[in-house]
Amino acid sequence: MNSEQYAISLSRDEMLELYRALVSRAFVEDELRNEKGLEDVGERALLVRVEALLRLTQGEGHQLLHEMDDELWEYAWFSVSDEWAWYRALQEERTALGTGFDAMNEQELRGRVERRYQKDFERFVHEIEMMDIRPKGRKKPRATNA
Repeated sequence: MNSEQYAISLSRDEMLELYRALVSRAFVEDELRNEKGLEDVGERALLVRVEALLRLTQGEGHQLLHEMDDELWEYAWFSVSDEWAWYRALQEERTALGTGFDAMNEQELRGRVERRYQKDFERFVHEIEMMDIRPKGRKKPRATNA
């Protein structure tokens, strides 16, 4: 099979960034495949090649994997808490406005929801506190709806 070949020159920092991107993708792909009951992908040839080019020790590789896992956990927490807080703010505005909710223009409603989201964010997130299931040392970032 013929395939196109490419050559690039990267600094160590750029190669580490590429490695981190490949590892993040592998984490997400593995989790999605697991959730769908699909087979494990196994060893990823490109990831192995990049690791070899970086000459990572087993300890360095292990440390990077833990850092990436922590970052993905933080991102997941941010996503869940942000979406929940926005949903709860919308829900409370719907209740507060009653029948006027459906008649309100979208831009004004969005402004009201945003203000409630900002004002009550901590309370909303407290509703879904995950401290019981989050491994020790995991951070819970403050979300912003940007």
